[in-house]
Amino acid sequence: MDNSALFALIASFGLLFTVLGLFYYFGTAFGLYKMAISSNLQNPWLAWIPFGNAYILGSIVEEVDFLGQRITNLGLIYLIAPFAIAIAAKILALIPVLGWLATIVIEILFLILSIKVVYKMFTLFVSESATLFTVLSFIIPFAAPVCFIIAGNHPRIDNYSNGGGFSSGPDKTSSI
Repeated sequence: MDNSALFALIASFGLLFTVLGLFYYFGTAFGLYKMAISSNLQNPWLAWIPFGNAYILGSIVEEVDFLGQRITNLGLIYLIAPFAIAIAAKILALIPVLGWLATIVIEILFLILSIKVVYKMFTLFVSESATLFTVLSFIIPFAAPVCFIIAGNHPRIDNYSNGGGFSSGPDKTSSI
């Protein structure tokens, strides 16, 4: 294989991964944007901005039970958590073996929390498919944007959203 063929192969893979990455990012952002609108959140445009989309995801769900505790204000938690975990990992890295194990435990706990948050988000929009969409979103990475877009095209189905077809319940507005 000559250099030009190798370059063409590498460029093709680069283009493929760029297109897939853009699909993942914009598909997920579009789904979150639509769900934010359906949830009557202020500033749904944050779904298009890195870290803003994490805030929107947490704000859509608002609260979840985790390890026997009710975790509220998920928008703020999801906005801060990546930075807090990175700082904790750097500090824990100073402790041989135990620090590494503690970092793994923290990452696993955040993954479990994320699965619960995404599952609850899907139950708010496509309750009959929430389990399937959650599993697909975490097992097949490029299924996530499709699941988010499908969920975003459904109205919110809980009592807290006027946009979900219910006229009662508090208006769920959230701002930074």
